Amino acid sequence: MSLSRSPADGSPFTLGKNNTMHSHIYLGTGSYVVCLDKRSGKELWRTKLKKTGLLTIAVVDDLVVAHARGSVYGLSKNDGVILWENGLPGLGYNYCIIASDSMSNEASVTQQNVTASIVAERMSD
Repeated sequence: MSLSRSPADGSPFTLGKNNTMHSHIYLGTGSYVVCLDKRSGKELWRTKLKKTGLLTIAVVDDLVVAHARGSVYGLSKNDGVILWENGLPGLGYNYCIIASDSMSNEASVTQQNVTASIVAERMSD
């Protein structure tokens, strides 16, 4: 089975044992969320957020959820368009751990461990 939308190289997305739909890597750096092709490393899209700082991201279903300096953003996985923003009034500018009921427990725990390591490293500087 293939889907109607194709990646930039023209090959079809396929479903099944060798699922090529998971062919992207998402990065959060500075004030940018970046999507790379997992096989080639080619940048597919880049989105600048309104806020900068330690950027936490997680892929949740069809969204890339990003948190920076007290605001959380929902970006389209396909093209990086910002679909929504929430300033999280009253919650300050603390570090953020993102979890969802559609994420695996393993992914959530990994993100928490990485965030804790970053916080510990910054506190020791």
